[in-house]
Amino acid sequence: MAYITLDTLYAVFFYIMCTVGLVNTARVVLVLTVMCTVGLVNTAGALQGFIGVYVAGYLLQTFHTWSSVFYSTAAVSFVGAVIFATFASGERVI
Repeated sequence: MAYITLDTLYAVFFYIMCTVGLVNTARVVLVLTVMCTVGLVNTAGALQGFIGVYVAGYLLQTFHTWSSVFYSTAAVSFVGAVIFATFASGERVI
């Protein structure tokens, strides 16, 4: 007569959890986190395209020259490059 041991019950429980998908919850959470991050970056890019038109129009009306628009774009790019150079690293995250 075969006896069911505690190890066998753990193995069956783990198998059921894997087939149901409870063990893969971390993967789902990571996917949702990545999707939220992509959504935030996409929103930031869309807002830049929306607000940038009005800022460019304001600069053109104020200074009557395109150089003010290009200088402001260069300044924003320079600040972004400085922030990237300050906080970026070559270390592997995962």
